[in-house]
Amino acid sequence: MSMESPESKCSKGNQPESGSLSQMIVVASIAVGIQFGWALQLSLLTPYVQTLGVPHMWAAFMWLCGPVSGLVVQPIVGYYSDRSTSRFGRRRPFILYGSLAVSLAVFLIGYASDIGHSAGDDITKKTRPRAVACFLVGFWILDIANNMLQGPSRALLGDLADGDHKRMRLGNAFFSFFMAVGQVLGFAAGSYNGLYKLFPFTETEACDVFCANLKSCFFFSIMLLLFIAIFALFYAKDEPKKPDDISDANQVTFFAEILGALRELKKPMWFLMLVTAVNWLGWFPYFLFDTDWMGHEVYGGEAGDEAYVAGVHAGSMGLMINAIVLGVMSLAVEPMGRLVGGVKSLWGIVNIILAVALAMTAVISKNAEQERLMNPAAVGNPSLGIKISALAFFAVLGVPLSVNFSVPFALASIYSSDTGAGQGLSLGVLNLAIVLPQMIVSLLSGPWDHLFGGGNLPAFMAGAVCAAISAVMATVMLPTPKAEDEARAASMLNAGGGRRNVEVEDLQAMSKLSFLQFHHSNTLGNKPSPPENPPMKSNQKTNYSRQASSASCGFQPRPEEMKWVFNKFDTNKDGKISFKEYKEAVRTMGWGIGDSEAVESFQAMDSDGDGFIDFEEFVEIFNMDEKVKETEIKSAFQVFDLNRDGKISAEELSKVLKSLGESCSISACEKMVRGIDGNGDGFIDFNEFMRMMNSGKKLA
Repeated sequence: MSMESPESKCSKGNQPESGSLSQMIVVASIAVGIQFGWALQLSLLTPYVQTLGVPHMWAAFMWLCGPVSGLVVQPIVGYYSDRSTSRFGRRRPFILYGSLAVSLAVFLIGYASDIGHSAGDDITKKTRPRAVACFLVGFWILDIANNMLQGPSRALLGDLADGDHKRMRLGNAFFSFFMAVGQVLGFAAGSYNGLYKLFPFTETEACDVFCANLKSCFFFSIMLLLFIAIFALFYAKDEPKKPDDISDANQVTFFAEILGALRELKKPMWFLMLVTAVNWLGWFPYFLFDTDWMGHEVYGGEAGDEAYVAGVHAGSMGLMINAIVLGVMSLAVEPMGRLVGGVKSLWGIVNIILAVALAMTAVISKNAEQERLMNPAAVGNPSLGIKISALAFFAVLGVPLSVNFSVPFALASIYSSDTGAGQGLSLGVLNLAIVLPQMIVSLLSGPWDHLFGGGNLPAFMAGAVCAAISAVMATVMLPTPKAEDEARAASMLNAGGGRRNVEVEDLQAMSKLSFLQFHHSNTLGNKPSPPENPPMKSNQKTNYSRQASSASCGFQPRPEEMKWVFNKFDTNKDGKISFKEYKEAVRTMGWGIGDSEAVESFQAMDSDGDGFIDFEEFVEIFNMDEKVKETEIKSAFQVFDLNRDGKISAEELSKVLKSLGESCSISACEKMVRGIDGNGDGFIDFNEFMRMMNSGKKLA
């Protein structure tokens, strides 16, 4: 005999149809076009701008755009795409405009030399200022366009998943897979020096073979991106949003939420941000100068000559190998973490690997230099041993890079949930610890290298020191996650990208926390004060009563949900609730009991009289064997239904969750509502609320 959950009984036939798996795969494949161009940007553009006459000392400055646009552009694009009422859909316009902007940007970059020459640059001189200006405009447009394109593409995946977390994880896994494919293809194209022969018109008086090859690579990039993006825009559904569905009530900007989250951040997250920041001070010199290092130090060339170009192409080959190792090792992060005793230990170990690898670039460079002194023919053609050593450097870094792209995000999810912080905002705060070091390296690496005589080794050595420091900090400063948290981290890592999708489950737990207030009060004989809401209108009462009469399912909280609630009280995470913690939680929750009542209720829960409430005592007082009455669930519903209209909006959700200590943006709350909204009206009615409370979902 088959049995259905109450949720399936209530919602079957009412759930809006989500996007098909094929639609999600097609949208995820946009990542191929994005990463193909990004790989070319990483491997070829630092060398290329030096061929236009920009000194190595200043070449890193152009990379400031990446972190700046990531910090500013992506949240703004996300905000407006969530609220777009275009008849073409919320995400389609941004994906289309982003694709066109990428095409314009790479055209300006590829043709910078020709445009500069037409505008009056003397190609016999080393520096061509007009070409440099055209290149920089294209470079900044490219970074902005990439952020304009990637955010809505991921958001469209979330829309197609329609609140189904399993499908969301699958969509993100496909997105990560296609990112790896795009990287490998892009680095492979950058490593091939004969691509320009397919487009012979690219070689001109102002554009030599290296320039023509870069043009040809970007031609492929434009064709690939436009083909995939246009196909995805026609194939995948993107439902337009009605103006009536958008409310500006109670909205808080992304940046205000970030500032609020920083004020409330606990020590574990501050430590994680510090370790992450120092770690990225170690990584970013590698991202900026890897192919330039191959051209200068390993192959012994100068910007623009044959030896340098050969080294840059070899560096692109190394990056392709790095991308392959990264993709393979990403699947092994979780078992590696178990092998070494946890993800914190794993992060410390791979940071040591990063430090050693960066330090070894000095050894490889000195050996290559000695070889050229003994054999001038080695310029542009180092020995097989030097080549293998250099390529091995790229391959080895694929291991720590796979950990770096996952473990910090998993730890952020663990620490934020332990301290009651919102998941999305905690990850947004962690992003600050990534982009700010990138800005620092972009500003200081060039002058730092120049201070020590030029070249890339000073920045690499500084990166090695930062990597070693971050290894020690990760091991010593970061709190060790509990066993159950390690398991949760493993599930996050396996889901791809280290990011967690728990919005609906968090709402479920918060809702249960709300009506546990009523159950707690009834247990102690204290009736809580009703919420300060406007009275219901008569037609709203009728609607609400009709909903309530049809929702006869009972609710019984599970141990893991009780543990979640317990942790909301236990702010110092010592496994027990002191009277001070209990009183503060009661005040924050607005339970409406005085000091004497708080003492009485605390003593009632502290059955062994030791002055603390442990988890067993906490569970016992809530009498988990007794079903909570439907009237108490109605009271919990009213906590969220602020305007008493018989339904819960995203704005009401955001306001209540914030009062409970959970930062939640409007867009995040809209996703929660979509995950519970069975009839697709954009609200949670009492039937849907009841089904959520009775669902068999577990907290991640």
